[in-house]
Amino acid sequence: MIKPNKPEISVVIPAYNEAKYLPKCLESIIKQTFNNYEIIVVDNNSTDNTAWIARSFGARVVKEKIQGMIPARERGFREAKAEIIARTDADTVVTKDWLEKIFRTFQTNPEVIALSGPIFNSWNLLNILGKIYSTCQGIYFFYLTGKFSNGFNNGVWHVWFDANS
Repeated sequence: MIKPNKPEISVVIPAYNEAKYLPKCLESIIKQTFNNYEIIVVDNNSTDNTAWIARSFGARVVKEKIQGMIPARERGFREAKAEIIARTDADTVVTKDWLEKIFRTFQTNPEVIALSGPIFNSWNLLNILGKIYSTCQGIYFFYLTGKFSNGFNNGVWHVWFDANS
């Protein structure tokens, strides 16, 4: 359920002519086990039905006239109502517990200030391994590598910790 007035997480999706891919992305977000979020699709001058599709899924559509991923992403961040912002690409299908894991990480680890992760097919994920990677100016970088059924270790999840908390 999307709660646009007081969401715990704002999901930001920059989009330029993503009508072909956006429906699967939005379907995966709507099926989340976590239900207090808003979806913001940033229409970056699309000439297809990107904005219409986003609205049909209940997403809030904002326009960004400056072309490019960075201006579109930043516009979405400025529009976000929640303290936690989750960003994904319009051609990405997220796992059904993606937002739940993000929220739980921030709730149970108040020293976490940011997360990032790999793009992967969720059905290939077998396990997650973690270890401390390095420290830099009071911020710890923790990474989780995903071991996939195809035998490759694809992708890295980064978690930034504030060493002062």
